[in-house]
Amino acid sequence: MTNATSFIQNTNTSSVILSQAFRPEGLPVLALGYALGQVTLLDLEFQKVEMLSSKHEIGTKCLLWKDANTLVSGGWDGKLLMHDIRMKTLSYSTMMNHRFYSMDKSANYILCGLSENLYTLLDMRNMGGVAMQYECKSKYPISSCAINPDETSLVVASNSGIVEVRYINNNNSNIIYTFVPHKNTENELYSVNQVQFITRNILCTAGADGYMNFWDINKQD
Repeated sequence: MTNATSFIQNTNTSSVILSQAFRPEGLPVLALGYALGQVTLLDLEFQKVEMLSSKHEIGTKCLLWKDANTLVSGGWDGKLLMHDIRMKTLSYSTMMNHRFYSMDKSANYILCGLSENLYTLLDMRNMGGVAMQYECKSKYPISSCAINPDETSLVVASNSGIVEVRYINNNNSNIIYTFVPHKNTENELYSVNQVQFITRNILCTAGADGYMNFWDINKQD
């Protein structure tokens, strides 16, 4: 633990870390995103540090791995970037025109939770196509988002305490409902800070009330 702690400390770029993502396969690599827009790769096996040449103008808020060789980043500059870590180049770049607050992926989609209560669904099979963009019913900032592993639905959480569920397959993209996963006996709502599917249809929510709750999204009243 001493070596690992020292190693992490030695990668300080004089900027706040906003995001991180472990590589899903291959050599153990940790990607870190910084408030000044940098993206760093930490090779945990060989203790090597690499700063990617491609960066955001400000705030690398979200990171995830599309695959073992492609790192996806979303920034406060409104850009979504795909970094090819083998070729050391960008394989894709697009401007969303809104700050990134949250991001998730499934086998075929990337879900982006953005400022102005917007969220966008990108189809990785057709990155040049038109993205599906929606406006969240809650007028509070989006805090987290997640895609159902079976890709039939997605959820978006906000600081209002409301979780929005939208069906995205079979032409049901306009069918939505909302529910409140964290409230006390006086019906006071707590912010939903994190949402994550742990398996098909089963959603885990973490709230400002200190509780972690589990929901079957297809069985809401």
